[in-house]
Amino acid sequence: MKRFVSLNGELKLTSMKSHDCHVMMQTFLPIAIRGIFPKHVRHTITSLCSIFNTIHSKVLDPSTLDELQNKVIQTICEFEMYFPPSFFDIMVHLICHLVREIKLCGPVFLRWCYPFERHMGVLQDKVSNPAQPEGSMIQGTVGEEVGNLVAEYLAKLEPIGLPTSRHEGRLEGKGTIGSKLISTPTHKLLQAHLYVLHHILAVHPYLVMHKQELANEYPSKGERELTQLHNREFIKWFQDKMMGELEVAGNTVCETVQYLALGPQEAVQSYQGYDVNGYTFWTERQDQKSLSVQNSGVSLVASSREYASAKDRSPVDAELSYYGRVQDIWELKYGTKLTVGLFWCKWADNNKSCVKRDDPCGFTLVDLGRLRETNEPFILVSQAKQIFYITDPADKKWSIVVPGKRSILGVGDVQDEDEYDAFDDTPPFTNPETKVTNNVDNDTNYMRSDHTEGILVDDEI
Repeated sequence: MKRFVSLNGELKLTSMKSHDCHVMMQTFLPIAIRGIFPKHVRHTITSLCSIFNTIHSKVLDPSTLDELQNKVIQTICEFEMYFPPSFFDIMVHLICHLVREIKLCGPVFLRWCYPFERHMGVLQDKVSNPAQPEGSMIQGTVGEEVGNLVAEYLAKLEPIGLPTSRHEGRLEGKGTIGSKLISTPTHKLLQAHLYVLHHILAVHPYLVMHKQELANEYPSKGERELTQLHNREFIKWFQDKMMGELEVAGNTVCETVQYLALGPQEAVQSYQGYDVNGYTFWTERQDQKSLSVQNSGVSLVASSREYASAKDRSPVDAELSYYGRVQDIWELKYGTKLTVGLFWCKWADNNKSCVKRDDPCGFTLVDLGRLRETNEPFILVSQAKQIFYITDPADKKWSIVVPGKRSILGVGDVQDEDEYDAFDDTPPFTNPETKVTNNVDNDTNYMRSDHTEGILVDDEI
């Protein structure tokens, strides 16, 4: 979005298309007004932005549409309390008809103009002779199709005319910048190794076996104590168990499990940048070198077991979202064939002093000044989701979490990166709860009755 912002004295937004306006209203407007308008005005504007997102990205049932229609009218009426009459032009009035339009024509995202605008941009790039634009488009299209056809039979050559993503060949994970071999502290290497063992499917039977042996050996210990004991002893137990199985004549053990049992090499490959799953991640140190790029934000949705106290014997399983920053990127090498990528992160504690939800606007706020290194600082690179932190204008201490947008090509049915531009892939961070009721008065009268001017009639009609 920064290419649309002019800071050279004009302080204007220029050259924005409809898609850019959509993103601006859905993502940036609710954040920008937090430090300007009072809280009740912010809630009104954010509510309208949420309504736009809801009716543009979801297939809704009739009762939900009726409730949204009521909310649209109420929000616009609240606008009249804060904005001058000149604000209410025809574009603002058309908001009242969006819900009815959806009922008649279907969801908006099935009939919006963005795909056609992008295709017109592709055709415009093919115009080499302004005097003959149609002929240039035909010639460019035919040449591209011929090149693509030849490329199918000459797979070893570079395709002609096909877009190539910078993430091509990096979806499984590949280090990009700052590659170097480092010597890590032993306890950190064991932490990373233990995390890998807990998240490799082939090792799962051994995890269950070890926990069962500990439960039989220490029947008086609670689940939390057994888990702590398991984490301390599993690496050594797993290695001894595997050596015993290999000594059995005729016993065949998975090669991956053998490499994991032997442990990683002491020399760790470290990176400052890493591409995986269509995301580009940087370490926080690398982020500080750039004034306009932020790639170190990371989130993880994980199941955790919560204990009320050290003596709690009835833990609760919960699925929580964790937010942090990438501090370092490691690749652990097991043997000669197995390499596992890990992010070493600092995480925000999931309590109200570090992470909170700003109701009713629905923002997730994180205190980046209180990130800390937990007992489990590592995650697999394949588990990471990229997020961005925007400083809250209302309180500089907090940062608003905004989900990242993947740049992806060659996955599933995605063959063109420009076509992979769906809002469904990136849910909005503002999602105020809308109470949907079935008892909606569809005959509600929205006619204003606080004036006596009567009805204006044009005599010339």
